Amino acid sequence: MLLPRMKATPRKQLSLTAFGGYRHDHLAGADQFFDMQNLSSDRFPLLGTRKPRGLCATLQHPNGLCAKNALCYVDGTTLYYDGTAVGAVSNTPKQFVTLGSSILIWPDKLRYDTAQGALTPLGASFKSTGSVTFSMCNLQGEVYSGYTVAAMPPDNPDGGDLWLDTQDMPHTLKRYSAATGLWISVSATYIRIGCTGIGARFSDYDGVRISGCTSAALNTSALLYAVSANYVLIAGTLDAAFSQTTPLTIAREIPDFDYLCEKDNRVWGCSNARREIACCKLGDPTNWACYMGISTDSYAVSVGSGGDFTACCAYNGNVLFFKEDRLLKLLGTKPENFQLNAALCYGVQQGSHQSLATAGGLLFYQSGCGVCAYGGALPELAGAPLGGRFRNAVGGGWDDKYYVSMQDDAGGWHLFAYDTRYGIWHREDDAHALAFAPLSGDLYMLLANGKLLSLSGSGTAEDTLSWKAETGELIDSAHARPQKLILRLEMALGASLCVQLSYDGDDFLDAAYVSVTRKRPVVLPLRLRRCDSLRLRLSGTGEATLHALTLQLEEGSV
Repeated sequence: MLLPRMKATPRKQLSLTAFGGYRHDHLAGADQFFDMQNLSSDRFPLLGTRKPRGLCATLQHPNGLCAKNALCYVDGTTLYYDGTAVGAVSNTPKQFVTLGSSILIWPDKLRYDTAQGALTPLGASFKSTGSVTFSMCNLQGEVYSGYTVAAMPPDNPDGGDLWLDTQDMPHTLKRYSAATGLWISVSATYIRIGCTGIGARFSDYDGVRISGCTSAALNTSALLYAVSANYVLIAGTLDAAFSQTTPLTIAREIPDFDYLCEKDNRVWGCSNARREIACCKLGDPTNWACYMGISTDSYAVSVGSGGDFTACCAYNGNVLFFKEDRLLKLLGTKPENFQLNAALCYGVQQGSHQSLATAGGLLFYQSGCGVCAYGGALPELAGAPLGGRFRNAVGGGWDDKYYVSMQDDAGGWHLFAYDTRYGIWHREDDAHALAFAPLSGDLYMLLANGKLLSLSGSGTAEDTLSWKAETGELIDSAHARPQKLILRLEMALGASLCVQLSYDGDDFLDAAYVSVTRKRPVVLPLRLRRCDSLRLRLSGTGEATLHALTLQLEEGSV
């Protein structure tokens, strides 16, 4: 009796030797990972564990971190530079701006000179305790005396006589020329304010505010054209010299800012209270109100658009100011050609001003819709694979990688790394970073628990690394029955590996366990049961690299 000939069941094989990183959503494919811990793209296209970190210091009350030739950080009320305590500050979170050899500290408004090793205030103030004299003089401080104050010139003047013409507003000082018989205006007149020690804390061309003067017209903002130990000069005229014993105050004020950055030897800041963008005098962070009509002047402009400022930074030759829904770009090289352009786009999320960092030539930051990448045109979303919503982001750039620590809606923290070379994300761990600082080819990270870590591993090496990788769906067809899963890895001395499988959305079940006593390749063939969906979870300790994942399938009907 003849029997029908049966056809062999078609088989196919899925082999993966390139792994696409982290994707925490339903679109995660076989070569992507729905969840992971402590993995990186350092061995791309393979999947490997990240570099061990190094512990450099432990702070009791971390308040900020930056780098300027050496690490600078604040522990409680103590400022440290290169590991040495250099001064006292307030016990508040800090913003740092580096300018030349100086580190500027806000909101304390202090400057630490790394070359001189001195911590000094940016502002200055003097309040008189004795008699203060006011007189009209020239730029050399020589007092004018015996001048006539009237609306009409005096009769029968001699050459060199002075007349203060009160017909003009402001009044004009004129000198009689015997050669021409004309009264000639003195080009510039100054008011000398004299008091013991009045000029000790100021410098020429400081912009100051004067208050407490018995002449109301002199209670104003002014420029100090010359400074000596016991007097200062401001522009103006006086009908008559006078003195007072009422306390007089002269202050070089430093504005309050919400966010700051440095660009072209100027410090830039934005203030939500004043709705203002401003910069200091060129190369001088102590002067924010110096207006002489020259290229080195301070600068300020009001911003009328709605919403608060959320961040600022310097990038690609421009100063960028962010709100949650727009980007304001300041163009120009000096006050006379500064201009502000605005664009509606993804802005920086409120509370994520420290997420701004550059990597691979791009500027990254956390917006309300996710992590964005900005290259000079309009920002684009780069954080879609992360899934969910995050806030309170803190970022740092290191070579071609962007690191960002963020908090999810449930309150948990995540440290992600984006490799700009391959366009893929990896999740490292649950580190809650307060700040990042690049220095000498390394990236330092200050955690909320006070640990100061080196991402390259310098310092005290961390304990054995634990890692995890959970794939997306490995089977994309209900007509394919899985037969075998083959894993090929390389494991270092002392490393261990646990393999778990989830069938049809059930809990993960242990499938294999490996521990090695020497560095060697490991090949794991695993028999599978019939299912419609399959997910793989790898977890372990120590250094490991996933080289290949092969899935053998048998096609058939449902």
